[in-house]
Amino acid sequence: MIKVSYLLWLREVVGDSEDKVFINNDSTLLRDLLSMLTSRRPVLKKYIIIDSEDNVVVSEHVIVLINNMPPKSMDDIVYDGDHILIIPQVSGG
Repeated sequence: MIKVSYLLWLREVVGDSEDKVFINNDSTLLRDLLSMLTSRRPVLKKYIIIDSEDNVVVSEHVIVLINNMPPKSMDDIVYDGDHILIIPQVSGG
């Protein structure tokens, strides 16, 4: 199981603070996990964009972390037991 946490105002947008994603194998690619999440929570499509060629792009309005570390690419491997954080960008003055 992969735990996905939504922080700050994104919790209200999603309607929950976390999701648990069960995968068939011991791992999956980050882009595949994010694609699964947008299918489960269509409201995320505003922040996680999947284009016509199935490329996954994260909006500049959110940050995705794997075990508190930024991914190098959408092809990073996410393992069973990992924790994904989806955090909205915070700005202000």
